[in-house]
Amino acid sequence: MSILFQFDRIEFILFHVITILWILEFVIFPSHFKGKDKNETKTFLKILGVLLISHTLTITFTVLGWFKINNDLDKIWIYLSLFTYPVGLVLRYISIIYLGTYFTRDVEVSKDQNLVSKGPYRILRHSLYLGLYLLTISVPLFFANWLMTIVSMVIMFMILNVRMQIEEKLMEEALRKAYTIWKKKRYRFIPFI
Repeated sequence: MSILFQFDRIEFILFHVITILWILEFVIFPSHFKGKDKNETKTFLKILGVLLISHTLTITFTVLGWFKINNDLDKIWIYLSLFTYPVGLVLRYISIIYLGTYFTRDVEVSKDQNLVSKGPYRILRHSLYLGLYLLTISVPLFFANWLMTIVSMVIMFMILNVRMQIEEKLMEEALRKAYTIWKKKRYRFIPFI
C-alpha cells in the first residue's frame, strides 16, 4: 500500500490534495435542481460507476504491479497527470461558479434560463464535462497504468458524449434559436477541435 501513499514525495502530496478538493466539490457546490429525466439519471449513474470502477481498478492494478509502466516513462505520466488533474479541477470549479444558480448535477433546463457566455463558456459548451474527463483520466495517468488510462479515456468519453447529446437536445427544445446561435460560437468539448 505504500506505493499509493508516499508522503515524502511532493507529487503524492499534490495528488492527494487535489483528490480531496475534487471530493469536496459535492460539499462546496451542492446541486440546485433535481432532474426528472430517466435517461439523464442513467447517465449520471454510469458516470459515477465509471469513476468508481476506473479508480478502484487503477489502485488494485497498481498495488499488484499490473499494466504499470516501470521505466523512466512513469515520471512523464506522473507529471502529465499533475498538469491534467488540477486543470480538470479548476475547470470544474470555475465552470460551476460561472453557472451559478443554473448549476446542477442533473440535466435540467428551463425556458426562461439565460445562456452563460462568460468564463470557460466563452469557448466551450461543456466545460464541466471536460473538467470531469480530465479528472477521471488523471488518476490512472498518475499511477502510470497504461491499460486503465486507455480504458478510462474511451469509456468516460463515450458516456460523457451521451450526456452531452441529452443536454443539447433539452437545451434546443427549451431555448430553441437562442441555443442554436450560442452553440455555433463554441467548441463542444475540446477547445480548437
